Amino acid sequence: MPLLFLCGLLLLAGAQAKAAPAPAKLACPSTVLLESTNGKYYVIVFGSPVATASTFDMQFFSKGGAFHISTPTAVPILHASALAGRPFRSTPMLVSNPGSDPFLGATIQSNVVHDNVRCAGENIIIPSPDSFTSPDRHVDAQTAALEDQVAGETGAAATALVPVAAPSATPLSCDVPFADATVDQVDTPGIPAGVSPGDLTDAAVKVDLAATGSITAAIVTESSGNPDVDAAAIASARKATYHPAIFACQAQKSSHVIRFDFTK
Repeated sequence: MPLLFLCGLLLLAGAQAKAAPAPAKLACPSTVLLESTNGKYYVIVFGSPVATASTFDMQFFSKGGAFHISTPTAVPILHASALAGRPFRSTPMLVSNPGSDPFLGATIQSNVVHDNVRCAGENIIIPSPDSFTSPDRHVDAQTAALEDQVAGETGAAATALVPVAAPSATPLSCDVPFADATVDQVDTPGIPAGVSPGDLTDAAVKVDLAATGSITAAIVTESSGNPDVDAAAIASARKATYHPAIFACQAQKSSHVIRFDFTK
């Protein structure tokens, strides 16, 4: 069984369930894209708080052009999920790459309508294999548990979905057509007086970026265990210079997670 790497985890806010006995509202689905070491790709869809089914349009991009699934893909969402608040998910869908260049990005458009509005499509940047070992690459505990959970299912996946070349697609002309958001050097703030490193854990700060690279928000996603240290981590993250994600040669709104080691 090939080891799976997370390529994108894009979660939309789910609608809250109404008071019983009324059924829960249908929420916009979420998508996870996994790439295996043998060059295959797996798409997993998370649904609403109730089991349902929906269709998706999928487009994949390589350096040389674009590929799409020729017909909307029906996805039954029937399985229990390990992720809190997202109790149903699909079986992983195997997607084969018909070209010689690896996929660098994908757009997955749900055809679900939520509150009379069609759910937005998701742009997913597929990282290069070099990024798998990057110290900046962070997979949270829930996502790691998801990878373990689906690893046993992918070998039994149904017939692969094979995208076909989009006839109107043109090769991407920029030097770096797809890239995750990056940050220049970030200084680790000092530990306040009276705080022992032995009482702290690693901290993580997620910084949201506009397409220009400017910061729109910064929050602690993993606490050091001390609110003053967390505040210093946010202040340090806000002082850094960022470069937004690039999707199909265009800068995108994006986010970047910075990890601070306060235990040394």
